[in-house]
Amino acid sequence: MRPWPVAHTLLEGQRIKVWAGQAVELTTADEPGTVIATDKEALYVACGGGTVLKMMELQPAGKKRMSAADYLRGGACEIHEGTRFETDGQ
Repeated sequence: MRPWPVAHTLLEGQRIKVWAGQAVELTTADEPGTVIATDKEALYVACGGGTVLKMMELQPAGKKRMSAADYLRGGACEIHEGTRFETDGQ
């Protein structure tokens, strides 16, 4: 999936653009926006209807686009299971 033009969310009050993601064959009962897992290459986030999105390319506010792996290694904010993304109203 390539959101067009780009999907937006908030994490700890900071706007994040999601440039690349992919639906995966997982299901969850977690609330939409909840990080259900991370690995070396992506974030897995609960979506509506119990579906899960694998976020692969992100852009933090004021930064360049980067892989989710680089974002996770950068440590700008700690992301772990249970972290919540929020809607940014746009």
